[in-house]
Amino acid sequence: MSIPKSRLLASLLLQLTIGILLAHGFDYQVSIVAGKNILTGSSPYEGGTIPDDFLDSYGSEIGGPSESTLWVLYLGLAYYLSFGNILVFNIITKLPIIGANLIFAHYALKFWGRRWSDFFLFNPFLLLISTAWGKPDNIAALFLMLSILAIRRPSLTGIFLSLSFMIKFLAPPVLFVTLVYYLTTGVKNAFRYLGIFLLVSSAIFFVPFIVLGWSLSPLLSGLTGFLQPAGGISPFNIFELLFGVSYLPTWAEPLGFIPLIGLGAFFVYVISKPPRDRDTLTRYSLIAMTIIFATRSWTSEQNLIILFPLMLLAFGRIPNPYLWILPLVFMIFNTSLFQLVYPIYPQIIEMLAIFDESWRVPRLAAKFLITLPWLYCLYYSLKSKP
Repeated sequence: MSIPKSRLLASLLLQLTIGILLAHGFDYQVSIVAGKNILTGSSPYEGGTIPDDFLDSYGSEIGGPSESTLWVLYLGLAYYLSFGNILVFNIITKLPIIGANLIFAHYALKFWGRRWSDFFLFNPFLLLISTAWGKPDNIAALFLMLSILAIRRPSLTGIFLSLSFMIKFLAPPVLFVTLVYYLTTGVKNAFRYLGIFLLVSSAIFFVPFIVLGWSLSPLLSGLTGFLQPAGGISPFNIFELLFGVSYLPTWAEPLGFIPLIGLGAFFVYVISKPPRDRDTLTRYSLIAMTIIFATRSWTSEQNLIILFPLMLLAFGRIPNPYLWILPLVFMIFNTSLFQLVYPIYPQIIEMLAIFDESWRVPRLAAKFLITLPWLYCLYYSLKSKP
């Protein structure tokens, strides 16, 4: 069974169109600076000054990317192939993202039918947070799904999972859950899986730093603030409403450790009742990601894409449509939906700033109120049956 050519072509044309025209303004600038840094011999994680082609609506100094080295190296290649043209760079960076959506659609049709194939081809929220936004979370999610599908082959699972992490460190609990699974099948399988994962990940991560002379200091300094940001589709966005800050105040910084505590408790459960088949491994991975999304102080909309393949693997469907409808509405009040038009209308950032002068409080209140039913839907979905 294959995707009808008409639907495949329609989705491809749609994604190419929005891929060329749209991109999240801030992340678009971060990617451009990272790609340019690579070609000039600097570390992409150092950030820098935006090119003259951009309006400095976000500030002239841009930080480094949050993605890992495999994706960052691709940004350098995209910048080289685009000859510095920012619109050409935009579509080149979108091609692997579009490809991942099409591969998702292929597997969805193979295992779960046309409805879920169309979900990856045409769902507005999914296309906005992947093809339009320009972040590679869906590529990381695809490799993660492939690692689960290949669970009977420890080496292949290790390779796929390392590729996922070297695109973006999106779902770290899956590494542990998978290791526990392989320990139930024999220590040899566990060593093969973990050894391949560490070997491939280390090579992809460290080789660019050694060969290209990148400094590790920007990454190490960034780790110290990993638990501090507060916002996104997280209940901690209430700090922005109450105190006007998008980070945890000093007195609230211990709250940043809640996800680690929650995962630690869950890992004890995983060890006591280890997964012995793919279905249980998938459900454990989904529970672990739910713990992160429910307790982490910052969750961006594009991070949520990991939920959809995990739910399809666990349940054969996405249990609740509000799991994508509510985040789509959230994007309006988070202004991320409007920031996607930045490549073709950069003045949108200034317009949003003017709008926020009068409507900031109700907008932030809406962000917090939308987050609560979304978390309830996520929790309730875990109780679904395959």
